Amino acid sequence: MEAAQLETIVDYASRFLGRHPCSELQDLYKRLFQAFHGSEHAISDHQKAREWLLSEWEAVGNWKAEEVSRVMEAIHIEGVTPKLYLVHLAPARTLGIDPEIILQEFLRTAECFPKDSLLNGGSLQDDFVESWRIVGRAISAGLINRIILSACAYGELSLELEKAGWPAMHHSETFRAAYSPHYRLVLDPSRVIS
Repeated sequence: MEAAQLETIVDYASRFLGRHPCSELQDLYKRLFQAFHGSEHAISDHQKAREWLLSEWEAVGNWKAEEVSRVMEAIHIEGVTPKLYLVHLAPARTLGIDPEIILQEFLRTAECFPKDSLLNGGSLQDDFVESWRIVGRAISAGLINRIILSACAYGELSLELEKAGWPAMHHSETFRAAYSPHYRLVLDPSRVIS
């Protein structure tokens, strides 16, 4: 990766942690994983995906009017990953968006998400692993400075993840308690919100 792209990844990680100060290392990993892989890992069965969405839809409350503007959140890394967005379910519900529309775009995203690198013609998986390693070097160098992000913790987690083949992860309990993350990944927000 070029120096500008390295800086972009470090900035991306820092911005994520700045917006989510209760994040743990696994939450940063999860966000990077999502940016490089989309939602395919979350789909094994369309009916289960529908049931999962509708269950969450019923569980989330409506958001206050001033928070509804946060219905969409861009999570892609500009110039590094394909454009990708989170649709936050609570504000979507408050706005009266049909959950079936969200489901259809979520499923389409899982099927259509590119696998090829935007940078070098390789795979997004290779770019993801390299980006995670860039984050590790930035943590070691003190460029991403958070108590929970020690080089030792990064090394331990990375060793486990590499042995497991760099799998998807869930958010940490700390992240879930602080942010109640209920969302779906979509490629095209205009298919959800017109």
